[in-house]
Amino acid sequence: MDKVRSKFWFKAILFAVIGLAFMIPQYTQYQMSPLAGQIMERYHLSVEQFSSIFTAGMVPAIFLNLIAGSLSDKYGGKKIITVLFVVSVLGAVSRIFATGFVTMWVSMAACCCVALGFNVNAIKIAASIVGVERSVALAGVFWALSSCSLTVATATSAYFPSIDSAFCFSAVIMVVVAVLFTLMYKDAAPKSSLQEADAERVPISESLKVCLSTKEVWISAIIMFLQLGGYVGLTTFLPTQLADNGLSAISAGWVASALTFGNVIGCLAAPVAAGKLGRSKPLMLAVALVSALGTAFAWRIENAALVTVAYLVTGIAMGCYTPLMQSVPLNIEKIGTKYLATANGLICTLQLLGAVVLSSYILVPITGDNFGLLFTLIGVCYAITFVLVLGLKEPMCGSAK
Repeated sequence: MDKVRSKFWFKAILFAVIGLAFMIPQYTQYQMSPLAGQIMERYHLSVEQFSSIFTAGMVPAIFLNLIAGSLSDKYGGKKIITVLFVVSVLGAVSRIFATGFVTMWVSMAACCCVALGFNVNAIKIAASIVGVERSVALAGVFWALSSCSLTVATATSAYFPSIDSAFCFSAVIMVVVAVLFTLMYKDAAPKSSLQEADAERVPISESLKVCLSTKEVWISAIIMFLQLGGYVGLTTFLPTQLADNGLSAISAGWVASALTFGNVIGCLAAPVAAGKLGRSKPLMLAVALVSALGTAFAWRIENAALVTVAYLVTGIAMGCYTPLMQSVPLNIEKIGTKYLATANGLICTLQLLGAVVLSSYILVPITGDNFGLLFTLIGVCYAITFVLVLGLKEPMCGSAK
């Protein structure tokens, strides 16, 4: 079987399966967006209840990212992801039979559980396929595919003849991908010139102690707290502000799409650029500066073409954060591959806290409906990430030598 796993065709199929695995949790969530009106009518939901259901998938990740990372370092990523896949499959299937707010909320929370397993193990999974030296680049592809699932879901969901058919489709895909991943994927101890992988399963208390006491992990986590919190605030209110600036609803939508498309490009480009440069800290500083300036000032541009280009560039810069920051623990001597999932679990936890807390409960209450001020404060958040990056040591990227 090991000979088969080394074949190019097997790795290509495995890549496709893992890519779909990164996409399907987000797809199940965002396919609800175009169906919002039908769902609220069918299940007698208020706007607030629908919003709560839509974001329910983030709740398990906030509380379980760190635990999932620690368990993955102890027992192996495949075992943890398989358990989470079972939970997500049950959620996707039960959603078909949901009858109201509570059952829908629980189903959606379960649907997205497997996403946290893949997020904290992304670099380890990539390393098992291509080795540690190229793992960050491949993980960037997986994160980009996860972002693409938002576009796929919103573009295709309206074509389903009913809510049940849409939910059945995503449930079937979830089951198929879960089975294929379980059968095909195998945990591996990645080895490279960066660091010899330690095959020993470490105690959870040990992995937590090491990661929680590492300054660079906390800096990376705080950076991602600010980054995703700012990104959510920007994408939520950007179309409204652009419409107030005089753009049509269609033009405003295209500008917002440019931002999210740029995010995908950034996920793919950052590991490659860091590898070419041999150093990623200068790249991260440039990314933080562009993000700060773009969020604070691009909304003032009145020309539709120019503002689209500005937000495309800003989106590319924002997309660079995830692969660069999640690769930081890989190059910390006392973490490396041994405690990588735990470290990324901490980073992902603060990242999602930022998405939920920073925008909705800190920035928006301060600015109200003054979205120009909101974008300026988001720019300040990105400027703070610039300062925090200065506290990180080189090398920052797994592809760096």
